[in-house]
Amino acid sequence: MSADIVTFPVAVDEQRVRLVKSEIRDWQMSQIMHAGESLDAARLDLSSAASRLHQSAELSDSDALLAGQVLESALIAVVSITNVMGATNMNREIARAARLWLQANGSTDDAG
Repeated sequence: MSADIVTFPVAVDEQRVRLVKSEIRDWQMSQIMHAGESLDAARLDLSSAASRLHQSAELSDSDALLAGQVLESALIAVVSITNVMGATNMNREIARAARLWLQANGSTDDAG
């Protein structure tokens, strides 16, 4: 009597998606650039408001400062910065609060 021996392939370790260092750097750079652009927008709006006040004008409800656009820009920067820092206990609550404010106030920016 003869028998055939059937061999099964050796299981290959499960492949996991891994970010290559260059991909991590690119992602970090995009988050940093996004934060910088948002902070630049906030600074520009603050400078504009300060200039109007310096010229004895008054701020109206449509000004970016009073309309919440400055806060929105700052919070978008906060989200980007905390993304780069990672989800540590130290910054988890501030990132959560920033995201909640942005969501509640209809921000169309996706900082995450």
